[in-house]
Amino acid sequence: MRPFAGALGQSNEMDERTGKQQKAVAGASAQAHFILRRSLAELKKLQAGNEPKPAPKPNEDPIGDMSMAGVETMLGLSDAR
Repeated sequence: MRPFAGALGQSNEMDERTGKQQKAVAGASAQAHFILRRSLAELKKLQAGNEPKPAPKPNEDPIGDMSMAGVETMLGLSDAR
């Protein structure tokens, strides 16, 4: 009779449980990685569609033409005949 026979049996059982846990952790990690990649791709798409408008040049009036004709044109009140 070998003195460590019982201990070896426990070790194999422990290895099996550890292997199952490692497999579960690896699966969860792969799922998290996939979700992260998909989310980043969606974020890039959204950001590409919302490109900021160019800033006005330093010498350019940011409001634009505020004369009466400019305001009428902006409001769509001018005669476009």
